[in-house]
Amino acid sequence: MSHEALRASVAAGELSATLAAHLTLLADAGVPIVVTGGAAADRRDALAEAIAAASPLPAGAESAEIKIATEEAFVWLTDPAGVGCLVAGAGGAPRSPRSTRLIAHGLIERLSAATSKTVVRSLVRGFPLIATAPGHDLAQLLDLLRGANLRVPEDDLHRLGLVVVLGGNGGTANRVESAHLLRAPALDGGARRPPALLATWDGTGGWDDFAWAALPELAARAGETQAAYSSQLAARERELATP
Repeated sequence: MSHEALRASVAAGELSATLAAHLTLLADAGVPIVVTGGAAADRRDALAEAIAAASPLPAGAESAEIKIATEEAFVWLTDPAGVGCLVAGAGGAPRSPRSTRLIAHGLIERLSAATSKTVVRSLVRGFPLIATAPGHDLAQLLDLLRGANLRVPEDDLHRLGLVVVLGGNGGTANRVESAHLLRAPALDGGARRPPALLATWDGTGGWDDFAWAALPELAARAGETQAAYSSQLAARERELATP
C-alpha cells in the first residue's frame, strides 16, 4: 500500500486528511469512487490514481485491476445482456467482482458513450470502480449521465458510491470542493434517498466535515461496526496527515 501520492495531496491542501481517510477505507471495501469537477482531466486522474495506490487490491493470482478502454470489450462482465451490453464477445471471460477493480479514467469525455454507460451499469454486479468524469458539480455529472447520449437509469446512478468534486478555478483550483455519498436503492429497502454531503470547502482555508452524520452508513458500507470504522478512520487519518 502506498499512501505517498495521497499524503502529498493532503499536504498540498488538495483535500483534508479526514476525507482522504474515508476515501481509502471505502475504496478498501470496494465502494465505487468517482472524481469529477472543474479541474483539468489530468488533475482528476491524478487524484483517482492516488486513491487507487493507497488502496491496492489484495495480492493474489486472482486479483486484477481492469483499465477500461475507449471502446471496452467487456469480456470480464457477467451477463452483459442483463445490463444492456451487446458488444460482441462481452462476457467471454467473466470475472468475480471480489477480485476485480475497474479503473475508468474519462467517463463521458474520453470513453465512448456506450462504454461509459455500461461501466456505470456494471456496478449492479458489485464491481468496485475508481473513475473520473467531467462535471462542475455532482448535479451536472448526474445530468450528463442521464442525458440523451447515455440515458443511464436512475437506479444505476445511485450506485456510483462516493463522488468527489475537484475545483478548477478561483479559490478552489485543484482543491476538493465537496464530497457526496450516493445511496443505492438496494441498501435502502428500494427507496431513493438524496446523496449525503460528507465534506465541503469552507472558503477560508479548510473543510466543513459532515461525514459524522453518515458514520453508521459509512461503517456499514465498509462492512464494519461503527466503533471499528471510527478506530480505523482515526488511524488512517494520522497516517495520511504525516508529512
